[in-house]
Amino acid sequence: IPGQEAAPHTEGLTTGHIYYYETGTTADEIRDQENPAKPEKVVCGSQGHTPGEPQKENEVAGDCATDGGYDQVIYCAICGDELIRQFVNTGKVADAHDWVVDEAVPPSCTETGLTEGKHCSRCTAKVEQQVVPANGHQPAAPVKENEVAATDFTEGSYDLVVYCSVCHVELSRETVTVPALLDPFSQYCQRLAYRIRTAPENGTVETDAGDYTGLQRVVFEALADRPDVTLKITCRVDGQRTELIVPAGTDLLTPLGKGWGLTFADMAKLLA
Repeated sequence: IPGQEAAPHTEGLTTGHIYYYETGTTADEIRDQENPAKPEKVVCGSQGHTPGEPQKENEVAGDCATDGGYDQVIYCAICGDELIRQFVNTGKVADAHDWVVDEAVPPSCTETGLTEGKHCSRCTAKVEQQVVPANGHQPAAPVKENEVAATDFTEGSYDLVVYCSVCHVELSRETVTVPALLDPFSQYCQRLAYRIRTAPENGTVETDAGDYTGLQRVVFEALADRPDVTLKITCRVDGQRTELIVPAGTDLLTPLGKGWGLTFADMAKLLA
């Protein structure tokens, strides 16, 4: 019947054999097809083994301290059985090492170095070189570079530079500002005196003194040299913003005497 397994028929067969009419095979034959027997190992006959070519195994190279050698093995060319195995001693490369010095490499400030080592020229023996840490930079004393001198009215500057005393590489650089030779108040008075000295004939110089409390001697010396110039000053007197006018030809140098200058309060009294 299609789609169904053939029914076995056992009539007239010996015990243990089942015959399938549709296929014409026995169960034993089917099992032999599904599980083929492994090939049997070849066995040399009565004539004995047939030696193959000698082969090297377990080869070890010799050096200056230890013998080298290998196993010389002969197998049967027919069945593969090991027939002979014997160790062949190839001896040492030499009776002693031939040492070659591996020179030391001194470290630098940034690169590592090596201590001295050695190796044998005849074998693989060696004394490894060891890594030496880098020394690191050694800062020298700071030096000045790119120096610009200060003036009465302008700041100066210079670069403060640190180099390594060993390899001379630049380690740091800092720009340092040098104050003007005159403080801001002195600069104001000097500039005001210059304006008075260079003012047009019979001219007027106006200025705002901001929070300053007076004027230095240099201003009154300039007024004495230019008696044709009038000075108008916006300033503070007793905390109040006011304008002081120094008329042309006014002598404030005499009352000043040898003093450093006059306060605006003193000037207001002299001009009253």
